[in-house]
Amino acid sequence: MEEKAFDLKTERLGPLPIINHFTGRLGLVDLLESAVPTEDPRCTLSYASRLGVLLRSIITEREPIYRMGEVVSTYAPEGFGLEREEAAKITDDMVGRALDRLFDADRGSLLTEIVISAGERFSLCLKELHNDSTTIKFAGQYARAKGRSIRGKKAPYITYGHSKDRRPDLKQLMFILTSTKDGGVPVQFRCEAGNESDSRTHEETWDALCRITGRCDFLYVADSKLCNEDALEYIDGHGGRLVTVLPRNRSEDGLFRKWIQNHEPAWEKVADRENPQGKGGLRDRWFVALFHMPSIEGWPVIWVLSSLLRLKQAKKRTDRIAKAEEELDDLARRERGPRARRRSRYDVQKEIDEILKKSHVVRYIKVSLDTVPEHTFKQEKRGRPGPDTTYVRKTKLKWKITWSQDEEAIIRPEERRHVPPSHQRQVAQAETGPRGAQAPARNREALLPGEERPCDSSGAPQERGARRGAVLPLLHRPARELTHREGDAKRNGEGGHQGYPSLPGGACQPPAYFRADTESFQPGREAHTAR
Repeated sequence: MEEKAFDLKTERLGPLPIINHFTGRLGLVDLLESAVPTEDPRCTLSYASRLGVLLRSIITEREPIYRMGEVVSTYAPEGFGLEREEAAKITDDMVGRALDRLFDADRGSLLTEIVISAGERFSLCLKELHNDSTTIKFAGQYARAKGRSIRGKKAPYITYGHSKDRRPDLKQLMFILTSTKDGGVPVQFRCEAGNESDSRTHEETWDALCRITGRCDFLYVADSKLCNEDALEYIDGHGGRLVTVLPRNRSEDGLFRKWIQNHEPAWEKVADRENPQGKGGLRDRWFVALFHMPSIEGWPVIWVLSSLLRLKQAKKRTDRIAKAEEELDDLARRERGPRARRRSRYDVQKEIDEILKKSHVVRYIKVSLDTVPEHTFKQEKRGRPGPDTTYVRKTKLKWKITWSQDEEAIIRPEERRHVPPSHQRQVAQAETGPRGAQAPARNREALLPGEERPCDSSGAPQERGARRGAVLPLLHRPARELTHREGDAKRNGEGGHQGYPSLPGGACQPPAYFRADTESFQPGREAHTAR
């Protein structure tokens, strides 16, 4: 009797087992089922399952969000939570109808429940939250995306605005994201019109975070767009704490830079760590100094000095100076050449100024422009020259460009500036410690004193309609999934977690910070002030 040959079938899993592990711990499927219930008996696949397919596709594939059938067919269907018969029927229309239902659902409550679940099951620390924003550009007209109402809900306004991608020719939306300090887990997301100003978004964002955390005394960290009187007074008036960066165009900045020329701040060391680039390098030391004069509004001003940031800035400054001197040398050589064009002082000086401004070294290089005579001699008459030949001297003026470095300006320290206001308007301590802190107790019912305005912790719909509007909340969930994975790897690098094996090699490095902004937080902006 002949033995029957067996069939070998290979299927691709990729990162789906890990993704399913964390979505299961998060309880995401149950949350989607409660927010987007499937009430139509004709549906062979629930809306939550369809949204789960889209979410896994966004995490696993860096491809456009369409052709779901082809994406699912390249993996084992069980990885997407589907049976083989269901995987064969999945289409873009099915996913699109699920997005319609998600747009009609209460996405604010859904995202709030997801964040609360993540905080409880992953022990997230919500004592310090970082906010930033960026712009998402669109290559198209999107003529109907003007903030119209769709089934009683307002769609966003895709329009022209200040482009952080340096593409002012394209329309855009503003993408606002708030993450935890512990692992950079996204906790609040919102999208606004493309021409919305960053400075007007913080009050609504802070209200949403108060609802999510159940408290208002968390530390709210944002960039210089937060440094405006309305936002500062609003957060401080409701018992909040915040840290922001003093913009360079404020008068307090110029006042300190003049004061430091003849005075030495009382620097206090608040952090001393190993070099993050490896052993043997310069230690990462942070110093702070409370300025004796507050801001115009009365907030205390703390100046921060970083040893590594200072070294990095010095290297960049040296490179910029070298580049500017190289371009000045080329210009001077052209002006001294035999075929130099006759140009006015205004034209030459304008080119010099452009070189200095382009390299940002106006204060470091001093350039002088002078004229020098250049003499040439020519026979007065034709013929072979002899002892009695008469010559005529011709004088031509050429531009002489000389420059020198201002050593005093180069060695002048570059300080980072911070405005850490508190509702007592007192500064207790500046901290730049490592990540991680005890998780605060959360009360879901706690609201702001006298708060009446409802808080929407979800994003507004994107692009032309409801389906694209429902995509944006899904787009920031992959970041949460990734940071959950990294956070678990960090906490369980040596012991492992139940149901999730530990990684080889012992303790893991701190998780990467998910940033949606083209202007992410710089090392010099990580010093914070306690209440």
